[in-house]
Amino acid sequence: MLSRILAGHLEPDYGQVLLEGRRVASARPGRPAPLQYAPQSPELAVDRRWTVRKILAKGTAPDPAVLAALGIRGICASRVPDQLSGGELARVLFARLFHPG
Repeated sequence: MLSRILAGHLEPDYGQVLLEGRRVASARPGRPAPLQYAPQSPELAVDRRWTVRKILAKGTAPDPAVLAALGIRGICASRVPDQLSGGELARVLFARLFHPG
């Protein structure tokens, strides 16, 4: 539960959570959280209707160097999670954890 609070997916029941002196804000569309949540079951972490392109764009543009290091360049951006192997989907989700800034 703490990891979901730190990633901005949940609000604490009481008090506040600070990261580097700032309150951890709720996740907002188009804005990456300062910490990312990495679930162990990648197939449960995405909307199965979303394309790889939309999954990767959630929050911020992915770093091309990270995509290359994870071997994601070869994964077609128009595919949906059901069209990926478990390892491919895990790498796509892992790429979301790293963003510039």
